[in-house]
Amino acid sequence: MILSHIRVRDFFLNNSIASISAIVVINFLVIKIPFEKIFLNNSSIETSKNIGRIIHGLILIFFSITIIKIFSLSKLAGVKLFHIKRPDLLFLPIVYPMSLGIPNLFGLELNQANWVSIFLALLAMISKGLAEEVTFRGLLQTYLISKYASRLSILQIVCISASFFALMHIINISRYEYVDVINQVIGAFFFGVFFGAMLIKTANVFVLGVFHGCINFVFKAGSLGIKPDLDNDRYLYSASEILSVIVKYTLVFSPLLLIGILLLRKSNTKATLT
Repeated sequence: MILSHIRVRDFFLNNSIASISAIVVINFLVIKIPFEKIFLNNSSIETSKNIGRIIHGLILIFFSITIIKIFSLSKLAGVKLFHIKRPDLLFLPIVYPMSLGIPNLFGLELNQANWVSIFLALLAMISKGLAEEVTFRGLLQTYLISKYASRLSILQIVCISASFFALMHIINISRYEYVDVINQVIGAFFFGVFFGAMLIKTANVFVLGVFHGCINFVFKAGSLGIKPDLDNDRYLYSASEILSVIVKYTLVFSPLLLIGILLLRKSNTKATLT
């Protein structure tokens, strides 16, 4: 049995396509498990969805950390709870991009707020943020660095990991309008580069996951059911409108790419592995 486990481990360590495919497919399958239906009879739709998100996140965190340890990538993946290499850099996610979502907090009718629902939504976003960071930065990016450190620059590897993270958002096409999905893919790529660079510099994927979750929460604050819907025509359909939205989101989120490049400008794969 032990020999069989070693062979499976060595197969995935030596086969990049199989490893990347397994990470992406398992992430997809876990997200698609309808846990929210279990709680739907006793909770509101949004509450049941948030409980489902929390469960999805916990499963993916457990899976990713397990694989990180099996592959002996713990140090590079930043899974030491109380170790932060560059704590001074943690102001960056607050200044940008969290500040981009601040307008979503304006006009909230706090006197009508359901604080239990808000807290549950925050937990759901943090669980999701942690899962995405541990899976795509802690596991996938770290695996790619360990495999391709001698052939690719650290920035190239971070961008590849960010691309997989961005493309994973295409699965939302069944729940959102395609314009929204395009925006998610664009934003996810830039966020992926930013958080990928932050992981290299801070060496703590959990702190980054919490920041990621808080950013998600701020951006979703306007859809928590406590802010009046002032814009019913949310979706754009014409080619020119789609193009304008793509350009707008690219311009808005492109500073994240610039920050990531600046953070990694003196980094190299050899230094990262030591």
